[in-house]
Amino acid sequence: MREIKFRAWIKNNEEMCEVIALQSKCLSVRCIDSSTIYMDSKQPMTQKIFSLDKVELMQYTGLKDNTEKDIYEGDIISFLYNDIQYTGKIEFEAGMFILCNEYLPNSYIPIFDVTNSYDSEFWVEGEIIGNIYE
Repeated sequence: MREIKFRAWIKNNEEMCEVIALQSKCLSVRCIDSSTIYMDSKQPMTQKIFSLDKVELMQYTGLKDNTEKDIYEGDIISFLYNDIQYTGKIEFEAGMFILCNEYLPNSYIPIFDVTNSYDSEFWVEGEIIGNIYE
């Protein structure tokens, strides 16, 4: 089963943060402060709360790149497909995470189907080279 987690791009601050809670009642996200100092318990000392209209949420795909970095929506990936090097963007559409590039067949390849728990991973070898915000 895939781990569910998010990160958020804070629009006004132009920074990425790890989301530790989605608060639907007050339409906000709670993030770890990027300047946080961790104690021995590894718990963040400070947190920030942002309203949902101030952030862009990106969901974790459940996959890692060649360097073991977590892959999220919005990541830009350099990857090899059918012996050709491509660069593409991770998107979530119709219950699937897809890798988009206009030169691919159908302009995308599926990489993870969250609606199917069997044989749902189609990951190609690749490495995160950035994201759509940074």
